[in-house]
This record gives sequence, C-alpha cells and structure tokens, in this order.
Amino acid sequence: MILQFLSRFFIKDNVETPRNLSKESIDMNKFDNVLEQLRPDSSVSYVAFVDMNSGMKLASVGMPKDSDALIDCSIRVMRAELKTINLLEVNDDVLDILITTDDEYQLLYPCRGMKDIFIYLVANRERANLALLKRNIADVEANLISTMYTYGDTQNHGFNVKSALDAHCRWRDKLIAIINGTDTETNLSELGMDDRCELGQWLHSVGQNQYGSMSEFQEIMKLHHDFHRCVQEVVDIYIAEGAGVAKCELAGNFQKKSAMVQEQIVRFFDNI
Repeated sequence: MILQFLSRFFIKDNVETPRNLSKESIDMNKFDNVLEQLRPDSSVSYVAFVDMNSGMKLASVGMPKDSDALIDCSIRVMRAELKTINLLEVNDDVLDILITTDDEYQLLYPCRGMKDIFIYLVANRERANLALLKRNIADVEANLISTMYTYGDTQNHGFNVKSALDAHCRWRDKLIAIINGTDTETNLSELGMDDRCELGQWLHSVGQNQYGSMSEFQEIMKLHHDFHRCVQEVVDIYIAEGAGVAKCELAGNFQKKSAMVQEQIVRFFDNI
C-alpha cells in the first residue's frame, strides 16, 4: 500500500491517536452511517472523514491495519498537492487525488462545503467501480456537511445551513430521479427556474429581504442561478438525446456547480 510505504518517511514511532472533537461525544454514529453509503459492497475496505488542518479523523468505517498512520500520510499527500497547485498558480479547485497501485485505489476527495475537510477512501482495484465511487462520493459529501452543521445551528427565518443543504440535495436528487426514470410527475419546464425549488423560494423572499445587501448572499444567488441554468442544459440533453447522455452530463459541470452552491451555503450561514 503506497501510503503505508510513505509512512516510513513521515510517521514517527510515538504517533498520537487523534483527539476527539466535542461533537464526537454527542453522536458520531451519524457520520459513520453516512460514510457507510460509500461501502455498497466488499470492494471498499475503508472510508474516513478527515480534518486536514487539525489532523483529526472525524469519523471512519472499516478497520485497516495502521489506520492512524494512513490518515497522517493522506493528510500529508493532500497538503503537498494543494501546495503544488498553489506554486503552479493553477486557478482551479482540486476535484480529487487518485493513487492507483497494483491492488488498490486510494481516493482523496476535498469537501468543497468545508475548508480543510476531505474524504479518504480505500478500495480493491479489481472489484471496485471507480466511476461509481466518484459519483457516490459527491452525494455523501453533502450529507456529511449537513450532519456536521446539525448541532448548535441557529434558525434564521425558516432556514439554517442544514435545512438549506438538505433543500438543495432534495432538489438535485429529484433531477437525478427524473433522468433515471423514477420521477415522471415533475414539470420539466420549471427545472431551470431558480425560484421554484425550496431553496430558491427562500432566497428570493425572506433571504433577499433580510440579507440582500451581503456579498455572501449575492454570491449564493448568482451560483444558485447558474446551477439552474446548468440544470436546464441537462434537461435539454435528456429530452433531445436520452437518459444515457444526460447521466454523463450529471458527472461533469452539473456536479461542479452543485458543489459550489453547497460551499457557498456554508460560507453564507457562517457569516450571519
């Protein structure tokens, strides 16, 4: 395992077990349950939710050998990648880091909704479907962020960060259900409108009235509008070319726009 090899250079003998967050003492099973969604079969041996800044493992499922050393190495790999991107002056986000060995995939996925948080996944290369893992991990990311902000969050005129994230994810899942053929009742002509979904209705009413002057709110309005324009493009492709082509679009610009909305939701509610 490549991270085990790297650990010989990075890990000291007296490795400390990461300290527990105060939220862990409340109910960390919520995080474990979300992470289990990334283990649909035996191909995925380990998944962890990691705070790169503090070095803490917030939650994990699976029992790999030397898990603490692996987490420490994954953090170092993530930091080195981000430092390299910065030195190269690449003006773009790191979507994921993939390490492929003879036997395994090791995937590091930065969570766009939370600074310095990433998902670390280890899967058997022979049995795992890498494309499916990458698609599932974006959905799990949103659920992890939502769970993280459940505790101690204040209500703001009917919406808080969790309810906003949940509303966005429910609507996004509706589009996916339409393309998969499990939702035949939704009016396709309204999917590209940014004031019809639950989050959009709040943004255009209470949110606009209460926070319209904030730059963070203006940014979320723009990103949400751009997201729905992207949705309309996916819908047009679905109508013209069918579900197969539309599903490919979901993994591209649609997924990126969705992640940007989630990140801005968190940033906005952190500032009010």
